[in-house]
Amino acid sequence: PVEGLAVIFCLWLVVEEATLVALSMALFSLAIAHAGGRRVEAAKRRQGSYADDRIRILAEVLYGIKVVKANGWVSRFSSRILALAKQESRHAIRSKFLHGEVLLFTSEMVDLIAYLVIVVAIFGLGQTPRASRLFAMWVFMGVLHHKIFALPETVRQVSSCVVSLRRCASLLR
Repeated sequence: PVEGLAVIFCLWLVVEEATLVALSMALFSLAIAHAGGRRVEAAKRRQGSYADDRIRILAEVLYGIKVVKANGWVSRFSSRILALAKQESRHAIRSKFLHGEVLLFTSEMVDLIAYLVIVVAIFGLGQTPRASRLFAMWVFMGVLHHKIFALPETVRQVSSCVVSLRRCASLLR
């Protein structure tokens, strides 16, 4: 968080109020990516449940293959297995589509944010577009982007560490 604040300060020195555009777009992008991540997880869970059902039916067929063949149930089982495989495939495609959306709002968003900051700085605030200013802004935008999108994982790791330290402390008492 301290590094992120330092980068925001440096970006403010370069593009001034246009930094607010960068922050608002980055936070919007983070919110969209977080919501998309939850949708990807839900799609993966549904896909996993279909895969589990398909594997369970396949295991039943393999364990009782003699009975299935003797009674002519092959077509009934194959249609159930095929239907589950199609549902699993549909959810796999949906999951990949959602994953692509999340990547769009994380990895590719820094270019759009930087473009908007340049537009606001030049046309809205009347700054002159010097190469050194644009280069510094682009570098700070990349670092800020990384810091913002690494923050949720950092918070999760710190909270996990705190829980582990508390467990160790309670064990040593």
